[in-house]
Amino acid sequence: MNNNRRYFLRISVALDAQIRTTDGSDFAVKIVDLSDVGIKISCNKTVAFSILPAGQQSLGSVYDVDLGLLFNLPDNSRHKIDCSCRVVFSIRLAQDKFLFGLLINEIDAEDLRQIKDYVQEQVLL
Repeated sequence: MNNNRRYFLRISVALDAQIRTTDGSDFAVKIVDLSDVGIKISCNKTVAFSILPAGQQSLGSVYDVDLGLLFNLPDNSRHKIDCSCRVVFSIRLAQDKFLFGLLINEIDAEDLRQIKDYVQEQVLL
């Protein structure tokens, strides 16, 4: 996959999602930006510091942090999109609001097609 996100359509969304950290902990987050190569999530401080390893508690670039991500697209509430993502950056917006940029590493071909179709439909609206 190309790492330059400017080549890919992105849309703003507000989708509930679950992440799973490498230690197996699950947390509720909100997807705020979606494309077929990357996802931006929003979370609180507790979740943010559960995502970031002890050595990377300062914000900015994040290295070697992988997450599982599970969510529904609005037009298909019965099917869960399940993917593996690499955290590439973090931003603190407020005392208890953080953003994380995720690059999709692994995803089922049908789930990827559904994301692409959904993003394309939303851009055309």
